[in-house]
Amino acid sequence: MGDTKLYNAATALTITVAVVLSYAALFTLVILAAAVFVQVDFLGSTLGHPVGPSDHLSLAWITTSPATVAGALGSGLEDEETVRKATYGYRQKRRNEEPEGSEESG
Repeated sequence: MGDTKLYNAATALTITVAVVLSYAALFTLVILAAAVFVQVDFLGSTLGHPVGPSDHLSLAWITTSPATVAGALGSGLEDEETVRKATYGYRQKRRNEEPEGSEESG
């Protein structure tokens, strides 16, 4: 496997893991928020049947999925400079600013 394919595979894997973990974290937070803020009596009267754990899971799924898609679409609207600032750390920025041939001490 060439370097390019290896880098692309690593990037795809990294993004996939990040999306899955972010989705799981958001899903968990929504379930907790629903347990705290959504009254069971209100949810039951809205749904027209007694509320069970599957209803809270459905509520979290219905909320988390569009939020994830909206976040992905919103991130696509960022300009290249903003992405660079978020991606590269201080040391990489310094390396990019240094003239060619100079060595960083330290």
